[in-house]
Amino acid sequence: MIKVIVKNKDGIENVLVKGHANYEDYGKDIVCAAASSIVTTTVNACISIDDKSLTYEYMDNSFKIDNISK
Repeated sequence: MIKVIVKNKDGIENVLVKGHANYEDYGKDIVCAAASSIVTTTVNACISIDDKSLTYEYMDNSFKIDNISK
């Protein structure tokens, strides 16, 4: 299961996307590919508008977005 955890205190502070959809084997899962694509495209769009708008880190089986500008 893909989980999205949003820490929200006076605005969004960070977002953590982790897990696996288990639709297909690892590396063949189109649901995971779609989720990864959406997160990556969103981060890239934000950074292209303002390169200081957020920081991100790709970890094993998770993607964390931090320091989101308010």
